[in-house]
Amino acid sequence: MQNSKSITSDLIANLHRWNLMLLSSEDVNDYKAILVDVAENAKEFLGADLVDFYEYSQSEDKFILPPVLVGARANPYVTKTKIHEDDAIVRLVKEKSTLYLANAQEVETFNQMYTIERADVPPQRFVVREKIQSCASIPLIARNEILGVLFVNYRYHQSFEEEQRNAIELFASFAALAILNSRIVKKRERKKDIIFISYTHQDSNRVLPIYQKLIEKGYNAWLDIQELLPGQDWDYEIQNVIKNSRIFIACLSNKSVNKKGYFQKELKRGLEIYGEFPKGSIYLIPLILEECKVPSDFEKIQWRKIENDNDFQKLFEAIESGLNG
Repeated sequence: MQNSKSITSDLIANLHRWNLMLLSSEDVNDYKAILVDVAENAKEFLGADLVDFYEYSQSEDKFILPPVLVGARANPYVTKTKIHEDDAIVRLVKEKSTLYLANAQEVETFNQMYTIERADVPPQRFVVREKIQSCASIPLIARNEILGVLFVNYRYHQSFEEEQRNAIELFASFAALAILNSRIVKKRERKKDIIFISYTHQDSNRVLPIYQKLIEKGYNAWLDIQELLPGQDWDYEIQNVIKNSRIFIACLSNKSVNKKGYFQKELKRGLEIYGEFPKGSIYLIPLILEECKVPSDFEKIQWRKIENDNDFQKLFEAIESGLNG
């Protein structure tokens, strides 16, 4: 470590700077720059060779790639674009355990051969190919939720005394705080982004579960039978919501596409707004409730059937792309 007696004034200054950045952050992506800064400072302060942050979404059970990787790699061409089930980090996330490994290459989790074939990747695991002797693995946890993992790697032996562990965990805590703050900001922003659901009332029983899934996911979904209040001018309210929506979901079925009615008016307005978006943007998302003829206006827009959890996951990905575009 840079200073065996106490945390240096430079580190304290950086902690203060990161804290101010978090307090003033309004952009959900600001945390990424903070994580890089934290990793670079951790590498210097701890005297580590490689410092890596892997972000994880517990609710979706997936890693947010690419990771933050700091330090010169022996194999820099090995990039992390996919996490495999036999990757050590999968086990570490499930166990949520803190590890300080003085002899990392002797630990089976880190030295055993891969069981899943990887294209254009050396057969040795990370600690072997990078000649890592000692490694610290710290789960990033906030509010009982695991947000990722911090790896601090050394190519020379470390005994990981208490002071060194405290310093490593300090960096891990701040990284967890940065990720948590970004997700809070993201949820707050989501509340401003209206997702309008267009459908015919004859499909209410099919559409309501879609609305509920979106609400559970934290989206600001709008469905007339859930949102309209007694006494409101429903036509005015619906047209106003469509005008201010960020995403327009069109639920298509034989009942909705083959008859005249208010649903057609909603679709017409949705298509008009869609025409104002730059090419390649996601605004209008057609969902197929049953086998039916897709309106000709939608022929160039990719639609999706909603039948299982994988279909909902694809819907969430489309929404995220639309909101972040």
